[in-house]
Parts: sequence; structure tokens; C-alpha cells
Amino acid sequence: QRRVHGAHAGEEGPSDYVWQAINNLNCCRIDHGNQSTTDPSLVSYLARPHSTPEILRAYDGPHQIPLTVCPLSNYRLKVVKDPHQMGVVNMLDLGLLVSVNDDDPAYFGGCNTLNYQGLVKWIGSGKAAGKARPLDISHVYRLCVNGFNSSWLSNNHKLAYIKEVNEYFLLHTGLLYSEVAPQLKSSNN
Repeated sequence: QRRVHGAHAGEEGPSDYVWQAINNLNCCRIDHGNQSTTDPSLVSYLARPHSTPEILRAYDGPHQIPLTVCPLSNYRLKVVKDPHQMGVVNMLDLGLLVSVNDDDPAYFGGCNTLNYQGLVKWIGSGKAAGKARPLDISHVYRLCVNGFNSSWLSNNHKLAYIKEVNEYFLLHTGLLYSEVAPQLKSSNN
């Protein structure tokens, strides 16, 4: 059985809390980590694979330290005052291993699916223009794959789930575009 550590850090508190979770708690996943982008040295650290004993135990090899972003709780806790300013696309652009997750669904009112829907609604819409880089379907795909790569599943299980994600995006592109793209398309107008 894997004994691994993750911690909530850098959501409401500063990026230094992320450093503390990594250095003092030996965390190999950071839940939230929104404030990580305010520290260039932390971004650089998070964007490259590491081989600490904790990382090797959690991921069976060198691995980036993932960040799990929870849009609904970030908005409800006022981590972002305007939901159209979610910085998920920026985090992806910086090379961070970021995924979308839920945070206490009973309290914040949303499962993982609702967090994705909120993200698409907020930064995949025209209202995001000038506030955050717009989300497109390729970002949604990367976030889905990152979610499995960030998990503590065995590599075989990860690959099986990622194969399903790949097949879904290949086979259901029309469905994705009919349901999601209208919201995404308005950001390009």
C-alpha cells in the first residue's frame, strides 16, 4: 500500500505555504496551489519532475508535483473574486501539472463534473475576455488526462483510464462540441 501525502496549500494562503507543504510535509500533490503562480521559483520547481522517495513511492518514477484546482470552492471562498479570472489555462501554459477536482462537494455544492462545468462557463465564455486566457477544448482534454496522471493509481490503471479519455475525445468530438463548444466559441467573438 502506498503511503503518500497531499495537502491543501496555496489556496487562500501565499505560495510559501506550498513550499512548506513540499519541504516540511514531503507532499507529492498539492490540493489547490492557486498562489503558486506568484512565485517564479516555485513555478519552475513544480514544472519539472522530481525523484524524492515520496514521489517515487507515489508515482512509481520521477514525476511533477500536481496541483488540483477546485473552481467552485475557489469562487465560494473568494480565492478569486471574479470567477472569470480563474488562472487554470495560465497554469497549463506554465507547464504545471494541474487538474480539476472537487473540494468537499457537500459543502461547496459540486462534484467534479460541476467543477468542470463551472470552469467552462466562467473562462470558456466571452465574459472571460481580458480577464483570463479563454479555455478551449484542448485545455479540457489536458485537464482530464492530468487528473489521471496526478492520481495515485498504478500506472496500468492510469493508462487504461487515459485510453478511455482519448477514445471519448476522439469518438465524441461532435457531442463535446455541441454541448461545450457553444460556450467556448463565444470567447472568440
